[in-house]
Amino acid sequence: MLFPRHFRFRPNHRDHFVSGLVAFLLTVMPMQLTGYAAEEEGFPIQLVSTPEISPAGTHLAFSWVGDIWIANVDGSGLTRITTHASIDTSPKFSPDGTELAFVSSRTGSDQVFLVDLSIGKRVPTTVGTPHQVTHHSEGYQLHGWFPDGNHVLATGIRDHGWKYPRRMIRVNVRERRNEQVLADAIADQPAIAIDGNRVLFVREGSRWWRKGYTGERAAQIWIYDIEAEEFTELLHIGVDCRHPKWDGDREAFFFTKGSYLGASLCRFDMITGEHTEVAAFDDDSIVMPSVSADGKHLIFRHLFDFYHCELGEDRPLDKPKPKKISLNYQGDSLTLDDEMRRRLDRASDVAFSADGLEMIFTSGGDLWSMDTKLKEPVRLSDTPGFETSPVLTDEAAFVVSVQEGQTDIWKLTRPEDQPYWWQTESPQWTRLTNTPDVESNLQISPDGKHLYFTRMPGDLMRMSVDGDQPTPIAQGFSTPDFDLSSCGTWIAYTLEDDNFNDDVWITKADGSGQPYNVSKHPDDDGNPRFSSDGKILAFTGRRIDTETDIYYVYLQADQAEETSRERRLKEAIETMEKKRKAKPELETKDDPNEQDDDSPSEKDDDAPSDEDKDEEDAEDEDEDKDESAPIEIDFDGLDDRVKRISVGDSDQYKLAWSPDGSKLVFNASIDGDSGMYSVTFPDELQPKKFSESTIQVKTWSKKSGGLLGLISGSPAKLNDEGKPEKYDFSVRQTYRRGAKFGEAFDQAWRVMRDRWYDPKMGGRNWNEVRRKYESAAEMSVTSAMFGEIIKLMLGELNGSHNGFNPTRDEPSSPRPEFIDRTAHLGARFDFRDNGPGLLIQDVLPDTPADRTGSKLKPGDRIMTIDGTVVDPLMDLTLVLNGPIDRDILLTVQRANAEKKNDPVPITIRPTSFDTARNQLYEHWLEHNRRLVTEGSKGKLGYLHIRAMNMPSFYEFEKQLYRVGYDREGLVIDVRDNGGGWITDRLLTALTQPRHAITVPRDGGPGYPQDRMVYATWQKPIVVLCNQNSFSNAEIFSHAIRNLRRGKLVGVQTAGGVISTGAVQIMDMGTMRMPFRGWFTAVDGEDMERKGAIPHHVIWPAPGEIPSGKDRQLQKAIKVLLKEVRRDKKTNPMPKLIYDSKRKDS
Repeated sequence: MLFPRHFRFRPNHRDHFVSGLVAFLLTVMPMQLTGYAAEEEGFPIQLVSTPEISPAGTHLAFSWVGDIWIANVDGSGLTRITTHASIDTSPKFSPDGTELAFVSSRTGSDQVFLVDLSIGKRVPTTVGTPHQVTHHSEGYQLHGWFPDGNHVLATGIRDHGWKYPRRMIRVNVRERRNEQVLADAIADQPAIAIDGNRVLFVREGSRWWRKGYTGERAAQIWIYDIEAEEFTELLHIGVDCRHPKWDGDREAFFFTKGSYLGASLCRFDMITGEHTEVAAFDDDSIVMPSVSADGKHLIFRHLFDFYHCELGEDRPLDKPKPKKISLNYQGDSLTLDDEMRRRLDRASDVAFSADGLEMIFTSGGDLWSMDTKLKEPVRLSDTPGFETSPVLTDEAAFVVSVQEGQTDIWKLTRPEDQPYWWQTESPQWTRLTNTPDVESNLQISPDGKHLYFTRMPGDLMRMSVDGDQPTPIAQGFSTPDFDLSSCGTWIAYTLEDDNFNDDVWITKADGSGQPYNVSKHPDDDGNPRFSSDGKILAFTGRRIDTETDIYYVYLQADQAEETSRERRLKEAIETMEKKRKAKPELETKDDPNEQDDDSPSEKDDDAPSDEDKDEEDAEDEDEDKDESAPIEIDFDGLDDRVKRISVGDSDQYKLAWSPDGSKLVFNASIDGDSGMYSVTFPDELQPKKFSESTIQVKTWSKKSGGLLGLISGSPAKLNDEGKPEKYDFSVRQTYRRGAKFGEAFDQAWRVMRDRWYDPKMGGRNWNEVRRKYESAAEMSVTSAMFGEIIKLMLGELNGSHNGFNPTRDEPSSPRPEFIDRTAHLGARFDFRDNGPGLLIQDVLPDTPADRTGSKLKPGDRIMTIDGTVVDPLMDLTLVLNGPIDRDILLTVQRANAEKKNDPVPITIRPTSFDTARNQLYEHWLEHNRRLVTEGSKGKLGYLHIRAMNMPSFYEFEKQLYRVGYDREGLVIDVRDNGGGWITDRLLTALTQPRHAITVPRDGGPGYPQDRMVYATWQKPIVVLCNQNSFSNAEIFSHAIRNLRRGKLVGVQTAGGVISTGAVQIMDMGTMRMPFRGWFTAVDGEDMERKGAIPHHVIWPAPGEIPSGKDRQLQKAIKVLLKEVRRDKKTNPMPKLIYDSKRKDS
């Protein structure tokens, strides 16, 4: 069959209602309109964000496709409020409903804007243009208005913490005054009471789209009294409680409460302390509720749609029946055409003909053909799916194609009247595989009769080029890399064992015989490549430290044993025999003056000599012989013959052999010089620079005269001397947005089906999950909406380490040539002070305010900035906004100045708020070290492991000595550590067996550090962990407890432990891929959703740690001091007895 173009259909699927196709859909599929508003037809609006109901409950505002919209609460009268290329979001009605505040990125950062509304009509419309009311370049999230109508409630990230710096902020929208941070405490989703003094807010929380999380990371709801500066915990029940919204002026609020089936809507009575359910669905969460000012109306989103509840005045509430709000867009000012267009100039994969003159490549998910001279691509596929892994032969092409929710291998053939692929516009497509399994990584056998490929989860397969007899060659749980020998007899591949160690194996290419492990090493080996002459197998391996080197093995034992002299001797004899072979006698001529047609005077100078022809014939015979003659492998002792090509302090990867099998090229960075390098076998194994360019090699044939592949996304060739030739292209592509989103969704769903670590899929019916979301994915208008659908699908698994980052397709706002940024001086101010000037509260280490020449000190007052008198009430962005790389002139009244009226001029080069936050980490560390030293009277040390990565481990080793020197115990802090992979290194340092003591002459007892694997600590420890200790930091915490190495203090960890990778979903985005579960060795329990439980549980109150009060750390000091005393009694240093003092000496 000819492959269908622009085609995707499944029964019962909704398709897009788009401007150019509405009439067709109404004719062919009229049943698709059921469920939409009867009085209106148009494009259905779903997946809106940040909904807000008006104070009177008559209108709703929301963000959709990057703009702000308003409609009547019944869904009628839809009006577009903003039209801008930037992203506008979070609309909030003013208390009297005459203004709308919203957040926009149109100035380069998220700022609050105001626009006036005309409320004389049934549907509010804008009056004038939006105007900006905030200017801090770190941006804002908008949450509502204060009752006075002059201030808005926002949150923002400033300089209040190194890890979680978001704070609640009151912003004056009438005058440009300094923003007021309500409390130095982590807060999100705040809601201000009608009295303007109390604020409900959320603390902690897992991702909002995750269904069913239980644990200490679950969202809590608190209330803050601004005047009294008091926090009160209201809901901390181990499930996510979010979105608090006041019930009018009552002492109650609405919120969403998580469960396995999704979040329900509840009401909390602050008088009784009890909560009751208001609304719930059989499945899926209620999110983003909004309540009118009088508490009579409530809206929320459930799954994809809006709902409205009429609450009335009476309390307690009878359960209201939610009514779906249907919103339909009918205008023509918004482009919702399903046909999308784009220009492509990068390929993702390519296959060349043997002579290198034509190619097929994938770009934008479609398959294209092109030659190397005309370079005018021809589109071979026009499908919503994704074509990958092309293979090209003289007779056919093969490709993996994602179509109709399934990934299969297809064969393409040309019509007889179209001899070249770059002139073929309608190839014949034949499906070779038809299974739900996912195929990838096509290769074709040298004789062109068989295809080799991988099939999920990790099987290596072989089948005929007609699709017959698919046979497994090797089976595993991760995708293998593989290569075929030039004779087609053997296949080398990688196989990962249950300890996640990759080895290189060889077996017969037809799957017969016993596989042989070539590498046999506990570190990873991969990238196996047979030399073109069949003599050598090369691969890469990590066997010395963390360096990846090239290893090789001669497949015949006699070649491995041959010395360089023996090879030179053989070459000398061959040269002599070739040059001195007997020549036939010249034929005698009757007439010595007569010349025949072949006489030298008449020959073409360029014509090959008989000797040259003999050499060419011999080469052709050798080439044919090499390609067809089966390779014999001496397996006896094969793994013992493996040798290493040593290149110090460099990783080598992406191997490729020259056509004659003598030269091996690879990518590397040697002595800081990156590019492609080569070694020549058998004797020139010192790497030489081959090319400055690096190519993604697909083939290297003698006919093509070089390596063929991709250079920076362009089909290209590196000739035999390493000179690049790129075949750049530019094509226009049209595609159906909805169909493409649908195929991308199917791929994401399949990837999770095949790779999610728990085969039970979190107890969900994964096929039903597909049915729930696939139509909504096709209905997505933007990549952000599509991304939200993928996240909702992932949320069904109730697992950690899930996520999706969509490829951005929304137009970004026009940005000025430069963006003013709010500068940070390196000092933080006490805004409770009334002036004069700005009172410096503290100075951050290694910032401009901490350097000689511009040093500031706590207690100093900044009186002017660039000549402008400053005070705590002014908007400091007026003087601090501008380029960061500039000098700022301060006048400073020193804290210890004898004359208070004699300020000092200081010129300071500012830094950014981001840099200042990083320095807050060092500020926090020094504070904690000081607390531990003072609290233990110098007996204990303190260190924090910021992340579970190698830089943090190197810092850990350094700090073991720096802060542990002469200390008797160590507090190890993994709070707010997001994870990584270094637990085993840490445990090696902390649990190394103590088997001996050494004493040098005139020295004390110890142990040689150069004999240790890492720096070690054998004295008592206490580990601090909390709800934000995540992943590998949790594995470490579990290990410390289960191995009884020390006590845990703090809060139970998050319960988010799955090894994860990432996978590209077509060209629509990147999805995280959690594939490996972790279980405790003590009881076999899954660590996912079972965090490590401390021996001593202490929750800090909001604002405690930022204020310098750390009850968890104080408890750790007490516990550790007790452990130190116990250790001295139970593990005393033995008395050392020299040989000379033994009784038997």
